[in-house]
Amino acid sequence: MSRRASKSLTLEEGAQWDTDFRTLKADQAKLAQDKRFLKLDGSAKGYGSEIVTDNQRNVRHSYSVDKKELETFIKAAAKGKPYEVETKTIPSPISEPGIPSILRPELTTLLPYEPSDVFGLFHRQIAPEGVSVSYVQHTGNAAEVAYTAELGTKPDLGPITQVVSQGWTKLAGTAEATTEALQDFPTYMNLLPQELFRSLANTTSNQAINGTGSGGALPGFTGLLNTTGILTVAQPTLAANTQLAPLVGVRNAISAIRNGSYFGEADLMIVNPVDWAQMSIITSTDGLFVLDPVNPNRLGDLNSVWGLDVVQTTQIAAGTAIILDRDAVWTWERQAPTMDTNQYGVSADGTHNLWQDNAVSFRVECRRAIGVPFPKGICTLTGISF
Repeated sequence: MSRRASKSLTLEEGAQWDTDFRTLKADQAKLAQDKRFLKLDGSAKGYGSEIVTDNQRNVRHSYSVDKKELETFIKAAAKGKPYEVETKTIPSPISEPGIPSILRPELTTLLPYEPSDVFGLFHRQIAPEGVSVSYVQHTGNAAEVAYTAELGTKPDLGPITQVVSQGWTKLAGTAEATTEALQDFPTYMNLLPQELFRSLANTTSNQAINGTGSGGALPGFTGLLNTTGILTVAQPTLAANTQLAPLVGVRNAISAIRNGSYFGEADLMIVNPVDWAQMSIITSTDGLFVLDPVNPNRLGDLNSVWGLDVVQTTQIAAGTAIILDRDAVWTWERQAPTMDTNQYGVSADGTHNLWQDNAVSFRVECRRAIGVPFPKGICTLTGISF
């Protein structure tokens, strides 16, 4: 058996023991209060996991302190002794130093392009198998049907025609990547073809509006703005209600198509987003929006005006709009957009051999044509201002 050693305390020692005991009890009570405040459960939770009381509106801590560390800190503070507590640092997704950041394929971004597909707005015709497409354009008559007396000579209609030939326009582009990049980053296998197709659609729309034919600044299609024989009206100057001038100009363009030699019914307006934004907020003299989304029968809504479908595109310059009858424009597609890959031969710039350098080339191309058999079915509105 072991015997516990005992010692008689002096009066002073007893008083000190009583003081220390009371201090310890007070420290324990203070610690219990702090536990309730921090809602610690006896183990370190890690960064940002402790929740303060309702008095602090459940704001999360940006630090974490181990329970034992906190107890020691409180005791030291109660006795006026210095003590240091280190909080945990914010955890990193990568624990080892020197490792580069991880590439996240799902976060790969695409280059923004103008979303409106202008080429797809028009009627697609069947493309013949040949180097070009030709059609007969009836432009007028030598005479018209008229009253004829008995045994009288009938007027000869004398149709005036011309043959219009429209050659195919090839639109194409390439992109290259190393086989290592395609193996290590498979997203490239989808990214490059997708971006090539999107670039092709963007270029086709630009050509449909601004193409300058066989030469000029943008060779390729003869775009709508550069087609010979189309109509043009300028934004009028109004004596009153001047804010309505752009909308009146659109109405004048519709009238020009209807009253011209084509006798067309305009159904489409192609306009810059800046101009359309200003048109859509034009107000009447009593402060009401003229284009009323709630009551589109009034004049128009946010996607139409005067019965025209509105297509916004940045590929037409601000200050100009195209109003047209879609039947006045035809399109053909001799070769639909195709994607080909190749790892032989040389690169597009001729600087290296694809096979030797482990590179793969992607190519997109199409052969298309756009024609305007009825130029008087198109009218440009110029000088748009607000």
